[in-house]
Amino acid sequence: MSGAQDTSPDIQARVDEAYRRMTDQQKFERAMGLSATLRALTLDHLRELHPSETERQLEIRLLLRTVSADVVGQAFGWLPPAAGPAAGRAGAIMACGSTLVGDCSDQVIR
Repeated sequence: MSGAQDTSPDIQARVDEAYRRMTDQQKFERAMGLSATLRALTLDHLRELHPSETERQLEIRLLLRTVSADVVGQAFGWLPPAAGPAAGRAGAIMACGSTLVGDCSDQVIR
């Protein structure tokens, strides 16, 4: 593993060794925990950016970070105004990268 730039080599070696000793189940649980934490932090941030939106709308904004707007719009019947190709790019996060839904390079979300 490559360590963080602010971590001393001795500490990074300890971290790497601890990960090597983990079982597959422990690694999986760690990954799921980190994923849940990231999801919660992202939803908190979206709540701050869009305080008037419902939890469902915020969940859709979260989903748009990994799934194309076309797929999300068809599935949920709602897209935030900045989710389509006409949205500006300043301060936007690209909603691309998922090989499950194909290329969505012209779509952005806030």
